[in-house]
Amino acid sequence: MLLPNTKEIPSLLTNISNLAQQSGLEILLFQPKEEIPKQFYAEIPVEMKIKGKYHDIAMFFDRVSKLPRIVNIVDLKMKAPRKIKSEEEIILDTSFKAVTFKFIEGKKKGAKKKIKKIKK
Repeated sequence: MLLPNTKEIPSLLTNISNLAQQSGLEILLFQPKEEIPKQFYAEIPVEMKIKGKYHDIAMFFDRVSKLPRIVNIVDLKMKAPRKIKSEEEIILDTSFKAVTFKFIEGKKKGAKKKIKKIKK
């Protein structure tokens, strides 16, 4: 798994959105939030709300886990399932944050030194 750099973030967020649609989910909210700086990286949270069948939601999370970049799903909440009369399907409203990470520009060299020290 790799941390994306700044230039890769928009395409990663597009990939996450596309995976939700490919999984048969309706995206109700897709809202990138402010970066949260840490020591040598920054967290990039995206608040999401989706609607769909349980199996489709699980498939989406599985697809996200297979992305070449690190994306954590946190603060997962699923509302009580409801049945759609016209389709006889059970639908879940789900909210969560998809959090990815990036190196903070200018701090990569220091981060590599820290990583090397840990490996020794």
